[in-house]
Amino acid sequence: METQKHSKSEDTDLRNALALVVYYMRPEDSKLRRRYSSLIALYDKISGQDAEIKPLSIGVYGCPNKGKSTLLNSLLGENILPDAPIPSTSSIITLHRNSRLPEYGINCSGDHEKTVVHRKKPSEVQELLRKYGSHQGCESAPKWDKIEVEGPFPDADKKLNPNFVLRDTPGAEAYADRVKGEELKQDSERTYNSIGSADLHLFCVSCEDIGGESDRAFYNRFFSERACIHVLTKRDKRGDDDTKIKDDYMNKMGLTDNEEAIMQIVLTGIQPDGESGTRDRFINIGREDLIDSICECLDPQFLIDKMRQIARFIVKNYDSDETMDDLKKIPKIHIRNLETATEK
Repeated sequence: METQKHSKSEDTDLRNALALVVYYMRPEDSKLRRRYSSLIALYDKISGQDAEIKPLSIGVYGCPNKGKSTLLNSLLGENILPDAPIPSTSSIITLHRNSRLPEYGINCSGDHEKTVVHRKKPSEVQELLRKYGSHQGCESAPKWDKIEVEGPFPDADKKLNPNFVLRDTPGAEAYADRVKGEELKQDSERTYNSIGSADLHLFCVSCEDIGGESDRAFYNRFFSERACIHVLTKRDKRGDDDTKIKDDYMNKMGLTDNEEAIMQIVLTGIQPDGESGTRDRFINIGREDLIDSICECLDPQFLIDKMRQIARFIVKNYDSDETMDDLKKIPKIHIRNLETATEK
């Protein structure tokens, strides 16, 4: 989607008109109301601060074994995060790039304890993360709730904010009290508690199991009311074309075209080398599309264009015979103001 340039006053008028309309939506059960509110809040945060100085955080979420750590390693250009065919991440791992630092500082915290260590090489960082923030570590090593890594990350993709903040999270289930195993329950709780602190969310689902019960429950509980990017991982495991995969995802997850107006769906995977058949550790399908989507969703003008789509949807449906319950109580004057702001 190409962004259209509007004047600052036009953007402000549209934002304010939509905010008033959202205010009059039914607060008790309207997912649209909360979803639109989250989009406005993201726009306000992005347009009101210098992202170069204080970048927004991007969190990666999903059920176990959805390729989250592999995806982040691909953006970093380094095998920093432990990844494996089985669920591995057990801590909330935040990665903050600071190109001025000569080495990596690792801050581990949990239960009011804290320890700080320094490492020079990415391989040394991964070794420490595997020991203290992964199920692959030795059983005697403590598993920290949070691990923060600040360092140069010299091989990270250049399109990302130069001072990016990326967050890896343990694979989780929507309802920890329904799962067996203390490790998964603990992982799920850690992940729940981190969702609110991320500014932009990447929700990961594997193409191998689109629309599974766990994915649907996790999305409906935590992300159906947030503007997020949907990342369909392991694209190489499925033979359908991209359009069919996306349509299948929309149908099985119960998504609508209206929801599509404020989110993106990106397919990623690892295509083995055609000659040798070797498989790289980094995604090579959809990597650029994902990076472009992240950059777009953190662009104020792109979000304004999304708001314009939403405004047109609301204006179109307000006077229809099948007016949605979410729209019935909105005063007519606010709809007229929204229509005026949309037409500018």
